[in-house]
Amino acid sequence: MKQSPIVRNIGKLHVIDSSTMSMSITQYPWATFRKTKAGVRLHLRVVVTKDLTVPDKAVLLPAKHADRTQMSELIEIDSDALYLFDRGYVDYKQFEQYCFEGVRFITRLKKNAEIEIVSEQIPDPENLIYQDAEIFLGNSQNKTKMQHSLRLIRTKDSEGNPVEIVTSCFDMTAKEIGDLYRYRWKIETFFKWMKQHLKIKSFFGKSENAVYNQIWIALITYCLEVLLQLKFNHAGTLLELKRSLETYLFKGLDSFIRSLFRKPLRQSKGRKKYDWEKEFTFIECQFSEGEVEHLNDLTIDPLYL
Repeated sequence: MKQSPIVRNIGKLHVIDSSTMSMSITQYPWATFRKTKAGVRLHLRVVVTKDLTVPDKAVLLPAKHADRTQMSELIEIDSDALYLFDRGYVDYKQFEQYCFEGVRFITRLKKNAEIEIVSEQIPDPENLIYQDAEIFLGNSQNKTKMQHSLRLIRTKDSEGNPVEIVTSCFDMTAKEIGDLYRYRWKIETFFKWMKQHLKIKSFFGKSENAVYNQIWIALITYCLEVLLQLKFNHAGTLLELKRSLETYLFKGLDSFIRSLFRKPLRQSKGRKKYDWEKEFTFIECQFSEGEVEHLNDLTIDPLYL
């Protein structure tokens, strides 16, 4: 199945984020990250296409490790890749290194960020672009000011909240960058699907190795299901394929393939739309012909039977 790009000539779109799986602090003391909480954090990079979200690289650690500590593990030098991540990964020194190495990225700017505007483009409010400027991040006094300039785009999310996006991409339009950032929700959807359908809400073992193995198996299971969907050109949802796989796991490959393309047995077309215009015309015809006396007769009213 050939995947078409989301926006013209962007290359590979990698989305990076993390998700925490909470656990009991008494049963998993090795995963303590607060006084009363324990958990592990999955730092993940996924490849996003128009139709698929596929895990590409992952790091499993206790939840005490911050997101930005794993940037060097998840972001690699690749001129054909575009990295998209949230403001939990903001690190000016890393940004400086990425600009030097030619790594393209898009992220969200923190509210307390110090910026110096170099130049500005004409905004485009019709496309929700309220500022498009070339900037320098950081402060010279505390030696955090970057040497490479970045691009600042102010836009709004789907709920109308203001969003400040910073990027190293100067070869795309502001609208394209704003649209690309909205694809960050793809990894959030993946985390939600994973927790709901891949059995990692509770763990079978108590040791660190047992917990990590269960999460790795869940990720491998997801990838295998995606490969099956691509191999058999299945047009349905991944959840439908997963349920068919569970049903026909020990019944042979032919039975499983037939189940993927079997037409639904239900013949109902759903709730039938009522034709009010036809009903009104019928009542109007009854009224014009004087056939409405029965409407005033309480003896045949079902409410009085």
